[in-house]
Amino acid sequence: MKQIASQMTMEKPDLIQFIQSCDPYSLLSHHELETIHPKVRILTIEKGKSIYLPGHPSDQVYLVYTGSIRIATLMESGKEFTSSLYHVGETFGELSLAGEMARVDMAISYERSVLISLKTELLSELLKQNPLFTLGIMRLIGARRYETENRLLQFFYAPVHSRLAKVLIHFANKQAKSPSSSPIQLRLTHEILASLAGTTRETTTMILNRFQKLGMIHKSKGNIFVKDLQSLKALSLNQSSPPKEPENTLTLTHAA
Repeated sequence: MKQIASQMTMEKPDLIQFIQSCDPYSLLSHHELETIHPKVRILTIEKGKSIYLPGHPSDQVYLVYTGSIRIATLMESGKEFTSSLYHVGETFGELSLAGEMARVDMAISYERSVLISLKTELLSELLKQNPLFTLGIMRLIGARRYETENRLLQFFYAPVHSRLAKVLIHFANKQAKSPSSSPIQLRLTHEILASLAGTTRETTTMILNRFQKLGMIHKSKGNIFVKDLQSLKALSLNQSSPPKEPENTLTLTHAA
């Protein structure tokens, strides 16, 4: 998979304002942001192109300015397992700040995206100078780890419809402009949803069709519109009768 990126420029006030509006960079002072501005790179990544691959040096942290980025792991079978999807205002590649020397996963542009690239060395200096920023980065890494561990537990114990509902809830909460927003538009393919929920594309399509019949979502031209977030939440917690579905298609074995 080739890396294709082009650099672009952005007005200084716009760039600083955007970075400061995103966590955990909101914990940086205006002076600190002014200092790092000359060293920031703005990259345009075409759809389907990689930002980094396994084995590449882990020396950059990225902030999504436009578009979305898919984080995936290459399985022994050659298939890609999508573990995360990041949208505007979200950071990825942050493990370079926690001692990661080389990437273990891959970052791929889910759509044409513009990224803000920050050198790990530069951010490491800010971590030394700003304890609040250090705490913010620690919270980010901790939250990501908790999310990963929780998803693994769901693979073992939660039924497929519950896992799929939780994935939809996760992205709906991030995309909603307000707590009462409805419907909430999600640009997620069935394949990506299947990977995030730990099931097959066929099972995902079957359950999404059931969700649609129940009035929880609406599917249209590659988009999923969440219409009834509360019902999805109830379903994810097994507080309502689950839709009819095939048995869990994901088989995991416990290590001896």
